[in-house]
Amino acid sequence: VMADANAYVSVTFNGKTTTHNVAGLKRDGQGRVSVRQELFAAMMRDEMTLQVFNGQGEVQTLMYKETEDVTDGFVYSALKYLKDRQENSKNEEMKELARAAELYGTAVQVYFGYKTDELPPEDRAAMEEAANKISIPESCAEDTTGTLLDGVKKRTKTVMFESDNTLRQYYYIDDESIGNYTFTLNDDTVEPERAESGKYYVDQPNIASGLLSREYTFTVSDGTNTFTITSSALGYAYDCQYSGTQNMVNLVKLLYRYSQAADA
Repeated sequence: VMADANAYVSVTFNGKTTTHNVAGLKRDGQGRVSVRQELFAAMMRDEMTLQVFNGQGEVQTLMYKETEDVTDGFVYSALKYLKDRQENSKNEEMKELARAAELYGTAVQVYFGYKTDELPPEDRAAMEEAANKISIPESCAEDTTGTLLDGVKKRTKTVMFESDNTLRQYYYIDDESIGNYTFTLNDDTVEPERAESGKYYVDQPNIASGLLSREYTFTVSDGTNTFTITSSALGYAYDCQYSGTQNMVNLVKLLYRYSQAADA
């Protein structure tokens, strides 16, 4: 198949099929090729189907490495992988990471109400029990330097969990005054995005699981005074454990556990 210039791999996920031309795939040191399918945490139970076709569009037989069973398409999910790692990995940190990812994914699924009718009640109960045992420490809280500037009415922050984790800092400033301020993110000057009249934000996007505890620095200056926020995705989680809805509290507590496992 690798020698067939027109062969391709197809991945079907939630009704959408993506194809990858085999000629564009590279072997690694173990002779393997891989294709990538991104999914949000809430989708970990959703199954995907992978098939290989030759240049004539004929499906190719595939073999499961562990059992040598043959099939014309692999059907699997992120959850199946996480379960396998919990049961079969010899690395204790991997076992904990897989369990933490499963619990976090369940919490995200519940928070967004994503296919919760397909969620086993015992899985939801286990998620809630695990979250109840967690307290996010004060060491995760944000730090600030300076005072909020004149003309900046207030500021808030949030994390978007439904896609790539993004830490967002909002600033409430009148539209006619926004040009009087300079914004930086991690010492780089940035232009704030306008959410609506009088409301602007600066984003730190694409925070992977191993970076959830990493701190980012947001500043706003009027040329004379500077206000600095040093925070991480866990800084938002720390605040929400005291002020969020119960579903949000469960989510952020299990985000913390996931972060700790990923760091380890």
